[in-house]
Amino acid sequence: VGDQIVFVTKDRTLHVGPASPRGWSERARLELFQDLAWTAASVAGDAVFARSLGELARVDWTASAVTANPAARPSVASPTLARFLEELDRAPDKAAAVDRFLAGVGDGPLVDPPDRVVFLYRGDAKDVGIATDLIGIRREDPMQRVPGTDLFFYEARVEPAARVNYQFVRDFGKPMTDPRNPRRVPWLGVPGIAPTDEASSLAMPGWRAPEHLTEAPEARRGRMERIEFASSLRQGARSTLHVYLPFGYETTSDRYATVYVLEGDAAREQGLVPRSLDNLMPERVRPALVVFPGRMDWGAWKPRPQEGMAAAVEVLAKEIVPLIDARF
Repeated sequence: VGDQIVFVTKDRTLHVGPASPRGWSERARLELFQDLAWTAASVAGDAVFARSLGELARVDWTASAVTANPAARPSVASPTLARFLEELDRAPDKAAAVDRFLAGVGDGPLVDPPDRVVFLYRGDAKDVGIATDLIGIRREDPMQRVPGTDLFFYEARVEPAARVNYQFVRDFGKPMTDPRNPRRVPWLGVPGIAPTDEASSLAMPGWRAPEHLTEAPEARRGRMERIEFASSLRQGARSTLHVYLPFGYETTSDRYATVYVLEGDAAREQGLVPRSLDNLMPERVRPALVVFPGRMDWGAWKPRPQEGMAAAVEVLAKEIVPLIDARF
């Protein structure tokens, strides 16, 4: 905007500063929204218009003096962290105080029962964020630096019986696992895409591994049948279908309902849905045929996302469902 840069961050803040090769020098900053913001700001006259996922704002900028606030102790809800911050104020050697604090916490995040969790990162960084399924898969939140130290933290409320995954983002780089937490799981960055990375895992004290995810006895396991599907509606399009047949399917003349699980490869491989079906049928789930369609290979056609979605729906409804109905 003229010789100024105006931008909105995912962290819900609005910023103005000169467009200069000497680097960023902020003129104004405003905490603007309560939820995630993706859209670039618009400017009309002296007004800036911005929107988040749920709010729309008009901001009129006026000149004012900027007063620097001294570093203040962060406000926290965790009693353990609050005590540490009070002790840190009096500590002559802050690095040693952080050492003692982390040694007392042990591996991974600080858990203050019943439901308060503090995620902790220590290291040489200017900025650290956290990505976690607590706040949604397409978002990172900033972690706070403890003044005078290289310790960053992020507080959250977590259900006492929950297990959650998380990653840290240091200086806007590649997401990383928690160096202090040895518990790792595959990280599904985008639904339907096989994980290419790891996340750290936090299990709350009340969490218990779901019994339906254990291997079922062989005597009650269903069978998976693989079908190589080639479309006649979309020449060259192919997909691999996996069809789960519940235990006892071959020995009965009963009719079965059919369930289609979209993003079928991820559901089978990361979601362990077939293992759950083995354990839950027939006591808790009525036996059914369960179809896991794989990702469609369109061949030479390179559709845009909306085109590919519409074509996938058409193929599923007009070809795959009749195929399954005729075969089983």
